[in-house]
This record gives sequence, C-alpha cells and structure tokens, in this order.
Amino acid sequence: MSELIFLMPWYLGCAWVADRFCKKFLRIAPRRKFVFPAGAFIIWMVVDLVRELFSLPYIVAALMIHILLAVLIIESFQEIWEKKVLAAAVLSASVTLMGNFCVSLCSLLTLILLHTVLKIPEPFLGGWQDGLICYISAAAVAALFYFLNGRLTEVFTGGDRKRYIIMAVPLLSVTVMMDLVNWGAAHGILVRSGGNMGIYFDQIFSHGGICIFSALAMSAAGAYLLGMNNSYLEQRKSSWYHSQIEAFKMLEGQYRQSERLRHDMKNHIIALSGLLHSRDWGKMEQYLADMSEAGSLGMGEDTTGNRVVDSVLHQKRAVAEKNHIQWECDVQIPEDCHINEYDLCVLFGNLVDNALAECGRLEDRDHCFIHIRGGKVKQCFLLVVSNCAEIRDSSFAAAERFSFSKKSGPEHHGIGLLNVRDIVRKYNGEWEIETGEDRVTISVLMPFGMPYKT
Repeated sequence: MSELIFLMPWYLGCAWVADRFCKKFLRIAPRRKFVFPAGAFIIWMVVDLVRELFSLPYIVAALMIHILLAVLIIESFQEIWEKKVLAAAVLSASVTLMGNFCVSLCSLLTLILLHTVLKIPEPFLGGWQDGLICYISAAAVAALFYFLNGRLTEVFTGGDRKRYIIMAVPLLSVTVMMDLVNWGAAHGILVRSGGNMGIYFDQIFSHGGICIFSALAMSAAGAYLLGMNNSYLEQRKSSWYHSQIEAFKMLEGQYRQSERLRHDMKNHIIALSGLLHSRDWGKMEQYLADMSEAGSLGMGEDTTGNRVVDSVLHQKRAVAEKNHIQWECDVQIPEDCHINEYDLCVLFGNLVDNALAECGRLEDRDHCFIHIRGGKVKQCFLLVVSNCAEIRDSSFAAAERFSFSKKSGPEHHGIGLLNVRDIVRKYNGEWEIETGEDRVTISVLMPFGMPYKT
C-alpha cells in the first residue's frame, strides 16, 4: 500500500498528460472536461490496488488498464468511435513503450553505476531508486506526448473510419506484445548470461534486452503510423488536385463562352435594336435572358483582375447567397503577380470552401458572414479570408484544431487546407490562422518578386 501511495504523483502526472493529449485531437463537452483525467487516475490506481491485494497477474492488469482507458475515451469524447479507438491506441502504446524503455534504460545505467563506481558486487534496485526511476519515466512520457502533440495533427484528420482502425490495430498489437514481455520478466523469463556471470549480469542483460526491444517497438510503431498517414495524405491530395484541375478546365470553358459572347456583341446589339424598334418586348426579354445565361454576365460582381479567380468567386458567392451568408469581397490581383492561375484556383477555392463549410455548421444563420480581402502589399500578395465560426478557445491549439478537424464531409476533410499549405510553401510564403469567439481568420502572404519553389 505504501508503494501505491508513493506512486500517486506518477499516476496524476500520467493522467494530466493523457488528458492534454486527448483534448488536443478530440472534442469534449464543457461539462465533462474533468471526467477523463479523473477517470484515468482512478483506473490506474484501482487496477494497481487490485493487483497488489489479490495477486492479479501482470498481463491481466495491463489488459484491464488498456480496455478501461479505451472505454473511458469512447465515453468521454465526442468523435466517431474509430477516431477515439486510435487515440486510445496511441495513448496506451506511448505510455507502455516509452515507460518500459525509460525504466529499463534508467535501471541499466543505475546498476552499472552501483557496480562500477560504488563497487557493489551484486546491486539490486529498490525503495527510493525505483521511485526516482518511475518519476523519470513519467517525465519522459510527458515529453513524448509534447512531441506527439505537434506531429499527429494530420494523423487525426480525414474522417476515414477505416484508416483510423488500420492505424490503431498494429499499435495495440505492439502494446500487448510489450505487456507480454513484461509479464515474462516478472515470472523469471529473462535474458540470462548463461548462469556463469552472476545475478548482476543477468539483470544487465535483461534490462538491456527490454530496453532494445521497446526502442525498436517504438521506432516501428512511429514509422508505421506516420508512414500510413503520409501515404493517405498523398492519395487524398492527389485526388483533390485532380478534382481542382477538372474545375479549372470547367472555368476555362465558361470564360471562352463569355469571350465568344463579347466578340459577337456588335451583332447582338443590332438584333436588340431591331427588336426595340419593332416593340417586340417578349422576344427582346427572352433574347436578353439567353445572352445573360450564355455569357454568365452575373459573374462580374467580384472583379479581381484575374478571370479564373473571378469565376471561382462567382460560384462561391452563389453558394453563400443561397445559404443566406453575408458576402463581402474586395480582391485586386496585381498584374505583376507571378502566381499561376491553377494555384490561384486552388488557393481561393479551398479557403472559401473552408469558410462555407464552417458557416454551414452554425445553426444561427442570421449573422453568418464571409469577408475576403486581397491585394498587393509591397512586393507580396496578401489574402485574408474571415468567416463566422463557433470556437470556444482562442488559443493556438484551437486554431490547429480548426485547421484540420472541422471540415464537413469525409471526402475532403482537412485536405483543402493541406493544399493551401502546399501552395504557400511553393511560393516561399507564410500563412496564419487566428481564432476568436465568433470568427476565424486565415491570412496568406506570398511574395511574387522571387522564383517559387518547384
């Protein structure tokens, strides 16, 4: 019991970092924000207490912790269950693998220090030494979660249920395998020196073996997780780019049609003059309607200086007006801007689509708005898209969650902003996401006086 009390700070620390990790990628209701950390702490404490009182096998206790933590995550957070299973798998794998690696490494180094420096023939670890190693491992686990928080944002996006499960299963398998190794070590199945080198070297070989195994397992799990994610993103981005190309070709066709109408304007004026003199108002009205439909004359409301961007904004404006979203647009693309039309199509299309999707999530449409500003700032092109949004947290973490987690529809969930990021990088630019209580603003700044990246 005293050992359990001694480990309470370790459990509190693990519960805190696990809570920060899960809230980074999963949504939770405000009234339940303390459920998960309290529940995780209780699970670790109670399972260890039961194991100590009833001599529960280590492997059974470890599996109970994994299962109960997964159930707690599924019940506490508001996401699809596959995404919550992936979060539980990453959480269990991180705690188990990093904890074992750090404990084995610290034990190995401590034994070597006691044997070589303090000249203890057959040192054993216990008491304050075990406690110190536990706290060091807790700090290592916290550092690992801090590292993962900045690199797993894209892993938890996409809305692809199958992908989440495919990522989660190998992580859970590696975690259970590590638990089996620990169970074997607890029952005397150790890496031995052959019986001729003493207990000291048996401990060295055992801790060294577990340290190497856990390090390899962590490397394999990380490589698999990030590799699968990169493969998925490349496939989705490729598919999305192809759809953008098709949209671009369609816009080009519309403009060619409009150009033909302008070319024949002289003949149209002659025809309309004839209808005017004959006072044939019905035919004149029909003729004007046909001209407007053929040339998409209504698209001139947002004139940017670039025909592709004009067409994109015309289509997006029609969607906004259909959904009663207030639309304001003031964009002027300078003639010396070297950004090609395809990239402009991707940039404007994805940013405005993201704004439309966020407005579509709101129940109250009375105050929905999309504001678009763009123009030349010194030798750069600055584009700012601002729209209403429901964001409770204005921190940088909230901005990251908005960027990759709130896009509606599993097909293009988060991929649009990844494409925007690629365009910005291509032109050596910068972009920033700012959030407030009722809005989100995405600013893009791209210099057009220097060669862009290929």
